[in-house]
Amino acid sequence: MGDIAELGENEKRIHAEVGAFAASLSIDAIYCTGPLCAFLAEAAKTIKPKLDVRHFYSKDQLIVELPRLLEDGDTVLVKASHFMQFNQIVSILAN
Repeated sequence: MGDIAELGENEKRIHAEVGAFAASLSIDAIYCTGPLCAFLAEAAKTIKPKLDVRHFYSKDQLIVELPRLLEDGDTVLVKASHFMQFNQIVSILAN
């Protein structure tokens, strides 16, 4: 996951709500990047402390780590605002 833009004054709260909701689902991990996603990661860890939640300070750092974090057969949801340029991550995952 990456930052979601144009949320106005509630951007931190909304990112935290997304993290809490994601942690309540039947998922194995949350990997996110961007300054606002720090709130997402913190909320997810609060809801489900044993969930593998990792916040990366840059998209490049996330891209470097992804091959070590993912296994063949994993299902990955990629979500971020367009300005985060996550199409680069999708291209890497497709290969």
